[in-house]
Amino acid sequence: MTQIRTFVFSLAWAITICAPVSVRAEQHMVNRLGDPKSCFNRAPLRKPADLRSMLHNKKADVELALQKAGWSGSVEDIDRAAMDPTTVIGETTIQVGATMPYMAMRRGGVPGVIDNVVWAGDEPFGAYTIDFYSTGHRYRLFAPKDCGNFWIEALPDQEPGPAQIQPQGVAVAVTVSGDVCVTQPVDVKVSARNAAPSAQVTLTVGTQPPISGALSAGSFQATLPGFNLPGRYTITALVEGVEGSGTVTVNPCPPTCSLSVTPTEIRRGSPFTIDASGSSVAPGVTVGLRSVSVDILLDGTVVDHFDLTPPSFRRDDVILKKAGSYAIRAVAIDEVGQSSTNPCEAALEVTSAFPLFVAGFVGKERLVREEFGGGHCAPLVGAKLGFLPQLGESVELEASVGGKLDVDDTGNSSLFVDLALNGLMGRGFLGGGVSLWDLTHEETRAASLLIQGGFDITSSGALQLTLEGRIPFDQFDDIENNYQFWGGLRIRRARR
Repeated sequence: MTQIRTFVFSLAWAITICAPVSVRAEQHMVNRLGDPKSCFNRAPLRKPADLRSMLHNKKADVELALQKAGWSGSVEDIDRAAMDPTTVIGETTIQVGATMPYMAMRRGGVPGVIDNVVWAGDEPFGAYTIDFYSTGHRYRLFAPKDCGNFWIEALPDQEPGPAQIQPQGVAVAVTVSGDVCVTQPVDVKVSARNAAPSAQVTLTVGTQPPISGALSAGSFQATLPGFNLPGRYTITALVEGVEGSGTVTVNPCPPTCSLSVTPTEIRRGSPFTIDASGSSVAPGVTVGLRSVSVDILLDGTVVDHFDLTPPSFRRDDVILKKAGSYAIRAVAIDEVGQSSTNPCEAALEVTSAFPLFVAGFVGKERLVREEFGGGHCAPLVGAKLGFLPQLGESVELEASVGGKLDVDDTGNSSLFVDLALNGLMGRGFLGGGVSLWDLTHEETRAASLLIQGGFDITSSGALQLTLEGRIPFDQFDDIENNYQFWGGLRIRRARR
């Protein structure tokens, strides 16, 4: 468990100082100082007295860190120099690229060191210095002002300078703006450390022509043309013979299909409009739509196919010659071949010019005539055949011919003709018109007021329950003795 904790603390410290990356086995790149989790001295060193206080008050921690660094001097000599008011506390600047033999720090509050450190920050950092003798040798202690993460260097006979800058090789990094869509341009940034200020940069990716330019303040930016196929692409930058690379993910971004049909109910042979002009390419895609592919289906079978093309993506002359309930489906396709995946469908009802129906009834009639010498009341069974052309969104015409059968006296059976207008109300209807009743019997033949209504009893509307009533126009003053009514079922072409 102790080994696991030590490993976790080590890893956390490494991340907090901006992930020291091993360039060679003996070096660690550090690009940020001052994180409280890894600072040797939690508070920054703001004045020379702060360094004296740190070295004296944290003498045991200083000694432990130096033991881990393998330093052979005595911590008492450091404490003595720090507490001597005549000891000069110097200041210096550590340049980017400077190499330190080690750097004291803390892991989980425990003093430790990291070896062979290279300062890889964006700018130099300031440090205090203190010179002292120990075990016959002269040393200089460096302490960064931001954190107190000190190190010690042996001094030669001549006065040394600050930590010596070691030449570093060119390092090239490539970053991209993020995932993009097919055809979407890609923003690329090349960062080059330790290269000449205006060094040439060459960008290559796949079979695309290379892009060249020059560094400016250590970086180069370019916009690559979009890719026509999805996938992961490697972008390589070459600076002073050194390569760096990055990857960009190109995602498929299909278009969106939009479809409308007007009107949604027509007569057979009448033109109608299919409009897909609301279809569009995906955000980020730089090409346009190539076409919208349309299928017209009847009972699940494709009966027609065509493409709507720019600029209108619309047809106003589509004609269907067979009545029925149609489904119209579409797929939008952009100029690089991506197809829409969203549902894109509309429904269309095509009715016959004279949609037929048949109906059967049971009911009764009552007729009173002087020539009868009394009244006549009889149960009836009837049927009729006709057509129901729709005149508008909510009106249909009924024209039919039928017959009645007098159950008690078949000799009283006869024929009739109906003509009516029906108002359509959702799943039902209500209407009225004229009925020419008892056409084969002169004594009871009469023009009658027809009142009728009904409602769908199936979801398709193909089967309806219907009620009809008739009153002779010449008997309005004696309606209670002169009427006919019945109810039954009407079968017609489904309208949904």
